[in-house]
Amino acid sequence: MPEFFDRRYGVDSFSLFLLAVSAFILGIHYMWIVSLVLIVAVVVRAFSRDTVARTGERRRFSRFAHSVGYGFYRVGKWLYTLFRPVVLGIKNAIQRAAQKRKQVLFSCPYCEAKLRLPRGRGKLAVTCPVCHQSFIKTT
Repeated sequence: MPEFFDRRYGVDSFSLFLLAVSAFILGIHYMWIVSLVLIVAVVVRAFSRDTVARTGERRRFSRFAHSVGYGFYRVGKWLYTLFRPVVLGIKNAIQRAAQKRKQVLFSCPYCEAKLRLPRGRGKLAVTCPVCHQSFIKTT
C-alpha cells in the first residue's frame, strides 16, 4: 500500500482552495453537480503522478491569487484614503459631543486659540497657553 502513494502529487494549496469552493457551493441549489466535479478534480490532482503539470497549475493559481489579493489591497488602500477624512470627522464630532458635557469650549479673545475649561466652576481666571494673556471666563 505505501508504494501506491509513491510519486503521487498529494494535496496542495490549489487543491485546498478547490475543496473550499466546493464546500461553499454545495449549499447552493442545483450547484451540487459543480461541487462534485470539483471534489473529483481534487482527488485526481492528489493521486496524479504528473507532478510537473500539477506544480505548474499550482504556480499559476498562486500568481493569480497573489494578483487578486494585491488588487483587493489596492482597492482597500484607496477606500481608506477616500473615506479617512469622513471617518475622522465623525470621530472628532463624537469626541467633541462627549467633551461638551464635561467641559466648556471657547476661543481666546486675543489670539483665537481654542481652549477648554471644566463645566460648572463659576468665574475662572484663565491664562491662554499660546499668547499668555489673562482674562475672566464664566463656566
